[in-house]
Amino acid sequence: MRPQTPLDGERAVAVGSELFGLPLAG
Repeated sequence: MRPQTPLDGERAVAVGSELFGLPLAG
């Protein structure tokens, strides 16, 4: 299940970065 909207994409990256603890959002 991958979001096609840019907003969901940014949120996914932000949440992923926090969960993985990696600077993915940067």
